[in-house]
Amino acid sequence: MLVDFEDGSTGPQRFDRIQGSGILGAPQRSVEGYIIFAGRIHEEAQEDQVKDFFSEFGKVQNINTNIDRKTGYLKGYALIEYATLEEAQRAITEGNGKELLERAITVDFAFRSGPDTPVHESSQYGMRTVQDQSTAVKRKDKEGDDVEDETGKKEFPTED
Repeated sequence: MLVDFEDGSTGPQRFDRIQGSGILGAPQRSVEGYIIFAGRIHEEAQEDQVKDFFSEFGKVQNINTNIDRKTGYLKGYALIEYATLEEAQRAITEGNGKELLERAITVDFAFRSGPDTPVHESSQYGMRTVQDQSTAVKRKDKEGDDVEDETGKKEFPTED
């Protein structure tokens, strides 16, 4: 979708990018805060009970629990959002392994940063491109030797 910008230029719609810490595997911030994943939650737990449990570690911005349509019970996990990294880290450190309705739960960050996708040099709008990282697939020919062409394309001799 093309849009007009304040500087008079026209181009694809731009979106804000959330900057990470640059450290592979570091907690990734969402738009409003840090989201943690809590697993092994008892199926009979109510959303209010889960929220009260995690409120002792900091102010819960948002909570998402999924209910099974057939049984009406919790599916066993919840996503909890905190405004600050410190609150989320405290919930993970102190909440992981703690019991909720007589069941020890697991808690960790829901999102962690991955490797940055390289930006193509000619990309004037910051659009991401994936560099060619094709890997040749090797296969044995009739004599038992690996067959692969120089460009990495998957071209193999046909068997008679």
